[in-house]
Amino acid sequence: MTENRNIDVRPGLGPDLSAAMVVMLVSIPLSMGIAIASGVPPAYGLITAIVGGVVTGLLGGCQLQITGPSAGLAVIVMDLVNRHGLGSLGMVVLVAGALQIVAGRLRLGQWFRAVSPAVIRGMLAGIGVLIFASQFHVMVDDAPKSTGLQNITTIPMAVWKGLTPVPDTSHHLAAAIGILTLVVIVVMHFLKDWTPKLLPAPLVAVVVATAAAHVMELPIKTVSLAGTLLDSIHLPSFESIQGLSDGGILAAALTLAVVASAETLLCSTAVDRMHGGPRTDYDRELFGQGVGNMVCGVLGSLPTTGVITRSTANVEAGARTRAAGIVNGAALLVLVVSFPGVLELIPTASLAGVLVYIGWKLVANTPLRELAEYGRSEVAIYLATVVSIVSLNLLTGLMIGFGLSIAKLLYTFSHLEVVVETKDSDRRIDVQLRGSATFIRLPQLASALESLPVDHEVHLHIQELDYIDHACLDLLANWEAQRQDLGDLVAIEWEELTDKYHDKNRALDPSSEIVSLLRDRGLLDFDPFDEAVARAHILELDPECSFEEAMRRMALPLAERIDSDPDRLVEAVLQRTRFGATVVIGGLAIPHLRSPKIATPLLVLARSRAGIHVAENAQEWGGEAPAAPIHGITFLVSPEGDPARHLHMLSQIARKLESGTFLPDWLAAGDELAMKECLLREEGFVVLEIGKHPSTEPLAGSHVYDIQLP
Repeated sequence: MTENRNIDVRPGLGPDLSAAMVVMLVSIPLSMGIAIASGVPPAYGLITAIVGGVVTGLLGGCQLQITGPSAGLAVIVMDLVNRHGLGSLGMVVLVAGALQIVAGRLRLGQWFRAVSPAVIRGMLAGIGVLIFASQFHVMVDDAPKSTGLQNITTIPMAVWKGLTPVPDTSHHLAAAIGILTLVVIVVMHFLKDWTPKLLPAPLVAVVVATAAAHVMELPIKTVSLAGTLLDSIHLPSFESIQGLSDGGILAAALTLAVVASAETLLCSTAVDRMHGGPRTDYDRELFGQGVGNMVCGVLGSLPTTGVITRSTANVEAGARTRAAGIVNGAALLVLVVSFPGVLELIPTASLAGVLVYIGWKLVANTPLRELAEYGRSEVAIYLATVVSIVSLNLLTGLMIGFGLSIAKLLYTFSHLEVVVETKDSDRRIDVQLRGSATFIRLPQLASALESLPVDHEVHLHIQELDYIDHACLDLLANWEAQRQDLGDLVAIEWEELTDKYHDKNRALDPSSEIVSLLRDRGLLDFDPFDEAVARAHILELDPECSFEEAMRRMALPLAERIDSDPDRLVEAVLQRTRFGATVVIGGLAIPHLRSPKIATPLLVLARSRAGIHVAENAQEWGGEAPAAPIHGITFLVSPEGDPARHLHMLSQIARKLESGTFLPDWLAAGDELAMKECLLREEGFVVLEIGKHPSTEPLAGSHVYDIQLP
């Protein structure tokens, strides 16, 4: 059998120190560029990066997340500075930090994650549009306009300035440096598999552009740190404290706190999917961010939040503990204090080029096709959020997005369609229920059922019913009893209807026919494993299908049941695979995750008769790709709070391979029933050797990582 590989979690600062250096190199251009995009001096971004690394890194609840200035907050800060002046920034950030501390102490961390994906993606795309449009002007050594729409409509003018040399101006020269920066970033992106991780693309691009500008002695704008780092610190003044009486200031602080918290906690969730270490404590993370923002507010710098770009670099560079973030902040402080002159050589057009690329990625990374799979309403919410943010402002755009999401939710849980078809020839009535049968629509449902003529056979169809609550279930039960007392035959699929009631806590693809057949053959004891297999969704894979493509197909039915993004599920599995955490035994791959959104295990099965060959992709399998082709995949998602059940089910799946007959029977199975029989035929367990990972600590009494099969 193929043995699974553990991550090296032995103590030692070596991996954290090297990761800290990588993150510091990424932070330098991004921090200064975001400061410029926010309409403040570059030093403000560096101060925030230092505070975020040291203070938030020490106190936060996500050990591998890197915090600092964020492009997502640049729009809020620029609007604040334009409306109320630079002197108001520190006090707004201070109040926002205090609100985050209160929210953390009240244990509201999880609530900040309860936001529609369409709104979050719309927010990021809207911010991306605004950053792209404003920094396009800075990239030609011009000043951004006062509104987002003006920045967008005047982009052609900026292009003309960049392409047309005009005497006594440097627009075309700055544009050349900005374009050079973009070209280097794009080229390095395509060559990322062949370039060292110690050379992040933004840093290389800025170094190349700076060297080119310096060698050619181009008369373009460069970074100005305006003295030492201490000169850029501005403590709260009496005037700024008085400004708290302004409703606009308080509204800005509230907006900043909400957006920064949501961005941070969503980033924390993404970081958790990248590694197998300790999970995020969301309330502690919110508290740590609040303390960091209060410190930033006292110093008069930019707000801090979790940043996915730097956090990803941290994980990929091999960070193991929060020491990486802390050392990153300290090293950045030493560098800025020791070599400020080097930073002042950087052209602002080059930093703007980095941000133009970031803005573009924020927009381009939104998968509209995937949103459309959840309905046109999700796409409409996304587009409305983007347009509102760009044309109005960030807060109004978010409120519109939230409002539309709530309206959609209310419609979904209040809309019920009852379609009655009467066939007098055979005295049969077919009743179709569509939408959600909740107590809100109980009068409508009762009226429709009571109006049906007697002395007919009634068939109730619920295939298009999304949800039913207890009140409507009780109504149907009483109505059925009344009709039967009158001598009418009533056909209701009670097992499937009950599944609708327990929708979020049931397994996939409830097929009562398959379940009945398996039970009749004595293969079901209805423990969690039996039920998950009996109700599992089954896919037949194409001969050319890759492992990643298989994961994407299998994630779709799972994502619908746990209300998650399919891309996030796939990335979580692939990340664990890169760490060597996907068990492969005798041609069967067993990717597995745990989710807080379910109460019973979910299972999706896939078969590839041709086999999926992964031996040549050793890097994607943690350096030890299986040599034999994969003919079957069992994608298991178990409840987050029950690691014992998770291990129990993995052991049962592995047991099927002990006899040596599973794979031939699996490949020969001619239908869904036969395939499920293969998994249910052999009962028993195999011994599991548990490595290191905190998620199963209650089982072992010490840190454990992953499952290894002997």
